[in-house]
Amino acid sequence: PKTRLLTFNSSDVKTSRRMLGQLERARRGGWTPVGCVSVESVLSHEFGHVLEQSKTFPLKDLIEWRWLREAAGDISKYAKESDAEMFAEAFAMMQHAPKEEWPEIVQALSKLLEAAK
Repeated sequence: PKTRLLTFNSSDVKTSRRMLGQLERARRGGWTPVGCVSVESVLSHEFGHVLEQSKTFPLKDLIEWRWLREAAGDISKYAKESDAEMFAEAFAMMQHAPKEEWPEIVQALSKLLEAAK
């Protein structure tokens, strides 16, 4: 079996202050979702990748990705990079942003995850 690791660029995370500064700059530029400017939100994003790639939770079979791709920009600019980044950004937003701030795409993914439990 292939081993998957979560890794961070060491130059980005030398100090939490530096990392938080980079997150804040990304937020101002629209590159991170609302509410996702913390170390915890980065970890949630990375866990979103693990969930999206999970063999026990086949998201690719459950989601209409074309619709999601069209709506990914409602989450962040980074969410538009790929299906994997869209899901990871949405997952982080579900964990850290107030529900009233969730765009329709995040609400739909949240319902899907709840139904799959």
